[in-house]
Parts: sequence; structure tokens; C-alpha cells
Amino acid sequence: MEQSWRRRCPRLRRTARSTCATSANVTMRNCVVDGCGDLLYLKMRTDTPQRHSNVLVENCRGRCATMLHVQAWKQYHDSRGRAAEELKSHASGVVLRNNIIKVKREKDIKPNPAVYDLSGLVLEGNVLESQ
Repeated sequence: MEQSWRRRCPRLRRTARSTCATSANVTMRNCVVDGCGDLLYLKMRTDTPQRHSNVLVENCRGRCATMLHVQAWKQYHDSRGRAAEELKSHASGVVLRNNIIKVKREKDIKPNPAVYDLSGLVLEGNVLESQ
């Protein structure tokens, strides 16, 4: 899935929400963001394994609170008797490249190895300015 937007929209961002159990080969390119919370937000559920791979955010510009946000999300946690390893989420091949963004924080990653793995994270060529 490739998304390209060239208009200003305060809610424009890519969120792999808790209902998105699998996403692969996602490209968000040439977007203008204007005041969104996070440019890329990976919500990693604790009761439904999330699988995100090959996610590219490239050549975006504008302003947002955080360029990358990753955290465990357990609002509706129900393991239904399954083992923790069965429920573990994974994100790999996440690339944020050549973005020009005014941010409060570059990234907000809350490590939780019992809930999710994050591998292959690449942040390159980004121009970030504090707001």
C-alpha cells in the first residue's frame, strides 16, 4: 500500500492501530503533516499479536509532536488462556528517511520485550527541528 498526500490535514499520519494485526510493504511518501500527534505510531496489542514489516515513511514534511511512537497497548487485554509468547508482537524493517519535520520528540519508544520486538529500525537523513 502506498500513500501520497500533498494537502494539509491535521490528522494525517500513519497509525498501525490495535485493529491492524498485520501490515506489510507500507509506504507513506511525500506527505505534508500539520500538527498531528505522531508521524508513525505502532500500537502493539498485548492480546492480539501485531505483525508489521517493511514500513517506509519517506520525504514527508511539516510538524508533529513525535516522529515515531511505539508502545504496548492493553486497553482491552484478554489473553484467553494463551501463552505470552503466542501473543508477542513484532515490527521489523521500519524506515523513516529524508523527512523534514518540526517535532517535540524524535521518537517515543517504550521498550517492553515481554510484549513486542522491534528490529531493523532505520532513521536516516531526517532533518528535525525542535518546536
